[in-house]
Amino acid sequence: MNKINNVFLLTINKTKKFGLREKEIEQSIRRLHRVFKTQDISPELFEDADSIIELILNRYSILTVIQTIKVIIIMSIYYGDSVIADEYINQLENIIDMKTNSSMYSKITNNDINVFINENYEKFMGSKICFSKFRHFLLLALLIKEIPFRFSTLTDIRFYSHNFIDESDCIKENVYLIRNPKLDSFIFYFNKKKDGKQIKQIKYNITDPKVRMLLKHYFVKYAKNLNYLFTTSGGKRCSDSNIANSLSNFCRLYFKVPLTLGEIRTDFLKTGCSRENQYIFENF
Repeated sequence: MNKINNVFLLTINKTKKFGLREKEIEQSIRRLHRVFKTQDISPELFEDADSIIELILNRYSILTVIQTIKVIIIMSIYYGDSVIADEYINQLENIIDMKTNSSMYSKITNNDINVFINENYEKFMGSKICFSKFRHFLLLALLIKEIPFRFSTLTDIRFYSHNFIDESDCIKENVYLIRNPKLDSFIFYFNKKKDGKQIKQIKYNITDPKVRMLLKHYFVKYAKNLNYLFTTSGGKRCSDSNIANSLSNFCRLYFKVPLTLGEIRTDFLKTGCSRENQYIFENF
């Protein structure tokens, strides 16, 4: 991949009056690398604008989405593709409208969602809830009542159920959820790694009784694959888009507006938490 000329990017940024700092442009480029899972950025990646906008809306906060779209425009101009740049300029106007127009932008808070979970807990623990809706409700309860993990964590939680599992058995993968039936507990093990080497392990007990009961009910009645926490109805491990769409569609159904993980994570920061929970939030 050819080295990107940052001076040229900053010149385009100034010409378009986007007001981005060099650090913000660099952050957005790294974000695009993660979204597209490639180090090679080219206009061809941005061709399906509607799908890309939906993907980043489900993954990030509105402000981050706006910043990212601005950088997609800058990169498109940088590579000489004015057609794609114009498409994202139109998309940017829509997103800015979404941010400023209260009728289009979600005003739901995490506290509102928590009230919904408490009021509907008995209903979802009933016998007539389909797999998808129960999984969505469990996902929302975990995000709201415990910690709103990143997509990369939610899709990679390895699950084991055993009365005797040592911490040393939970090192290979990044995240484990261990159920101990004897102790009636659910415990996360988070493994922070650098260059493939273990540098820190954090043990996190799920303390909310509703989340614990939802998990037990899920694994007894619904789970299709006992290797991962979140799976499709066919038993395959959920992808980022599976989780994002589940969250968005479930919230649109019950709250009349879509909700993104980015919004939930942003609201989580306003409530305050322990230093350990803050570390988990920032790294997982």
